[in-house]
Amino acid sequence: RVPSDYFGEIYEAVKALGKVTRDQLGGQDVTEEYMDLERRIVNLQAQEARVREMFEEARTIADLLQIEQRLTEVRTQIEQYQGRLRYLKDQVGFSTLTISLYEPGQAPIEAPDGWELGYHLRGAWLALVRAFRGVVYAIIWIVVTGSVIWVPLLIVITLLRRWAARRRAERARAQEPPADRS
Repeated sequence: RVPSDYFGEIYEAVKALGKVTRDQLGGQDVTEEYMDLERRIVNLQAQEARVREMFEEARTIADLLQIEQRLTEVRTQIEQYQGRLRYLKDQVGFSTLTISLYEPGQAPIEAPDGWELGYHLRGAWLALVRAFRGVVYAIIWIVVTGSVIWVPLLIVITLLRRWAARRRAERARAQEPPADRS
């Protein structure tokens, strides 16, 4: 959101930062809605004044309650329209500038007219780097997503090994003859 007065300057400054592949400017004229809301508010305020007069002239409690309910309805409508009017004023004072940035891809290697060893070596090297990068990414994915399986499995194996070692130690102690203490 930028102040509407500076939109043109900011727009041009942003365009100068890089290559613009597509731009689209649009606007929405809210004059009619704004004027309509102002008229509705004036009419509702007049209606509110009449309802207040009726409130002063009411004779029964039932009439008072009914008139108060109507007054609340009118007041609510006025506040809703005033809120929308404030929103439109804010929208007119500011413009929205949406920017999508894209990183340029690697430029393709242009094939030479004849056979060149350097061209093929460079292409092979880049393919090897891409393949190695793919293998590293795959290993990272396997380690991270596989951890859901292998971490609990390692814990279970470790606990089983400790249990088995204790059990072997207890059996070994049980099979040893008691030592003489004489």
